[in-house]
Amino acid sequence: MLATLSTLALTGIEAKPVKVEVDIQNGLPNFDEVGMKVGMDIKV
Repeated sequence: MLATLSTLALTGIEAKPVKVEVDIQNGLPNFDEVGMKVGMDIKV
């Protein structure tokens, strides 16, 4: 199953558009990050 959503990422006082795609399949758990900017920090 593939789901796509559009959201915003805050950078200081600016909001930048972000496209998120999620694919759920049977099998082993897996997490891939594609197209990340160098030096970008993600906090979960």
